[in-house]
Amino acid sequence: MVRFSPSSTISSDPSVPLRLTDIHILTIEGHPEFTQAVTESIIAARVSSGQMDEQTAKDARSRATWENNGVSVGKTMWGVLGIQC
Repeated sequence: MVRFSPSSTISSDPSVPLRLTDIHILTIEGHPEFTQAVTESIIAARVSSGQMDEQTAKDARSRATWENNGVSVGKTMWGVLGIQC
């Protein structure tokens, strides 16, 4: 995600270069962390479409309740973008 500073020093003229301090870039590790309900819905959809066998589904369901930090990571990302949750 890229956020440009709301600073008045940013020109609307594209020929005026931006300062590096005017650009904020946020990157994240590319794997999702879902709630139990979302995880179970994904597992059910994959089983019904034949993408996942029952043994794999059983293993996945056993881990659906594991705690993850997806909610706190999401709130942190919103905070970086200036949105309070």
